[in-house]
Amino acid sequence: MLSFQVKAGGAEAPSDPKLQIFDERFEPVNVHDCQVFVRTIAATDSRVESKKSSAPPAKVIAINGIPASSWIYRDFAIRLSKLGRRVDLVDLPGTGQSTLAPPTKWPRQSDCIKKFLQQEKAPYILALHDIAGPMVLPLLSSLPNVSGLMVMNTILKTSSFKPIAPMSTLKHRFLGDIATLFMGRSKLHKEIKKIGLSKEVDDFWLDQIFNDLRKGGAVRRLSSILRSFEGSKSLDSQIALNVSQFMGPKVAVWGLADPALGGLSFYAKGLFGESNYVEIPEAKHFLMMDHPEELSKVFTQYFH
Repeated sequence: MLSFQVKAGGAEAPSDPKLQIFDERFEPVNVHDCQVFVRTIAATDSRVESKKSSAPPAKVIAINGIPASSWIYRDFAIRLSKLGRRVDLVDLPGTGQSTLAPPTKWPRQSDCIKKFLQQEKAPYILALHDIAGPMVLPLLSSLPNVSGLMVMNTILKTSSFKPIAPMSTLKHRFLGDIATLFMGRSKLHKEIKKIGLSKEVDDFWLDQIFNDLRKGGAVRRLSSILRSFEGSKSLDSQIALNVSQFMGPKVAVWGLADPALGGLSFYAKGLFGESNYVEIPEAKHFLMMDHPEELSKVFTQYFH
């Protein structure tokens, strides 16, 4: 088991005990010199583990968007592990600590995550957020072992997506590169809280996200990721087709107070259907960070 300490004010900060229950590893992918960083928390419910004769429930693979890392799922993953699920938290290629040889372009990211997911030989439930949606949903028909689908405030209609400030700055070549150059810890904290959180979360958590972005060099790549995404507006039909044809249990969970993607709730409801759509009115963009309890209840309802 790995745990990390981050420096605060020049001194070592105490390690967060929540971080010590996750195993961490890099998984090499034989395409574009890519390594996917994965955090795993195993099932902790002894009642589930004691059922030796029954097969374990499908594990969950949760993938983040930008500007973040898989740590956004920390408390949600802990709750799912207590329900008997193994959970893999995956840093999307080009974000967090996942590495991708330059240039960090949309098709290369897509090839990498596709190859990684195709390596999974057992059924799994996909949980997607933000830009991970348009990255993975067009691949859904080529991922035979996906048994369930959960999306949270993701980009389901790429042709109408308009990033809000300061993310809108990143799609401009020179301004975006300068913005990422000066994307420090305090700036990231401020923007995540402003855009993403309706409740207070501990700064240690946000520090872990920043450290992921810094360790993997993802801060510098944010502008190139968003610029290459701008050329991917033909994904709408693929996303709509794959979601509509997906036969396993599925649900879209939407934080309506999200200033970036809250307005896409009507499209999510139409695409997934009213019976496969759940709203959290007060939640912002990172709903899994300050509403993990509500999310775990939704998960139990749809993937029991």
